[in-house]
Amino acid sequence: STQGYSSAASDVYKRQPSKMVMSWCFVLWGNPARRKKRKTMTQNAKGGLTMQQFYTAESVARGHPDKLCDQIADAILDDCLACDPAAHVACEVLATKGHVIVAGEVTSSHAPEVGNIVRAVLKDVGYDHRDFLITDLLHRQSLDIAEGIAREQGAGDQGVMVGYACNETWQYLPLPVVLAHQITRRLDEARLSGELPFLGPDGKAQVTVEYDEVGKPLRLEAVVLSAQHQEDIPQDELFFQLTDRVLAPALTTLPLSLIHI
Repeated sequence: STQGYSSAASDVYKRQPSKMVMSWCFVLWGNPARRKKRKTMTQNAKGGLTMQQFYTAESVARGHPDKLCDQIADAILDDCLACDPAAHVACEVLATKGHVIVAGEVTSSHAPEVGNIVRAVLKDVGYDHRDFLITDLLHRQSLDIAEGIAREQGAGDQGVMVGYACNETWQYLPLPVVLAHQITRRLDEARLSGELPFLGPDGKAQVTVEYDEVGKPLRLEAVVLSAQHQEDIPQDELFFQLTDRVLAPALTTLPLSLIHI
């Protein structure tokens, strides 16, 4: 199993090279007065009351600390399994200001080169690895736990994940989740392709959709896009470029009946 942890999002990118001083732009699309509402009562055509429901989903870009930690943990697991298919890896990652800490337990004939793996992920995501101190605290797994797993008795550390599928989208995921992922995916594409070269690796999107009383998506209530960028870009230019090059393409598959903002 792998798991990533991070401190506040602002900490990871504070130590950027001077040529790439980072700031943030927030694009708010929707009705701010209604953005915080989650359930409201409205009067329907027959004079009765109808319960309105709002569902908000969040997605983060590749350089967000949460996803950065996950990518590092996954890369270490992949490296171990590539060299030792029978490897057991419990890897956790913490990212904070200018510092990445890798900890956990490994039972494997392969010893992963943690420093090189972390640096490769940082470079691939868009950070300069020279701005980070990397601490490797991985160690061999406890013999008691290793023997327990080998005997298929479990390690005394189980978890239960609960989820569900729905028919709102072809991905069988709720519409706000799909839209939030599409926005951050497009944000990453615009940065990596050089289309918006002033963007940094970090970013986040939140999408709120209103549902009717039977749980059917009714309208797109609000979209919030947070993007890391070079400090010298004018805010009005950022707003235009993010709206035109990120939000609009990401939401092109949205049914027109849902756009009433």
